[in-house]
Amino acid sequence: RSAIGTRISNIAAVTGGNALIAHVAFIDGLLVGGWRRRVDGDTTVLDIRALTPLTPAERRRPEGEGKRFAAFLGKPVVMRWAK
Repeated sequence: RSAIGTRISNIAAVTGGNALIAHVAFIDGLLVGGWRRRVDGDTTVLDIRALTPLTPAERRRPEGEGKRFAAFLGKPVVMRWAK
């Protein structure tokens, strides 16, 4: 378990020390943050919070997952990065 937390230098999010445990975001098998889903009218909004710096390419990777989620829901999905 500790290996997946090396990028954020803190495994508390994996071991239960943080509410992220239910909504984790991984890139290349490493924990990089978390996400929350909320509904705004007919649109589902995914708020993503990075716990470590991400490259522009890494920030684009979740977009594919957002498209898959939109297809599953049959509704639009908007992804927003928390600051």
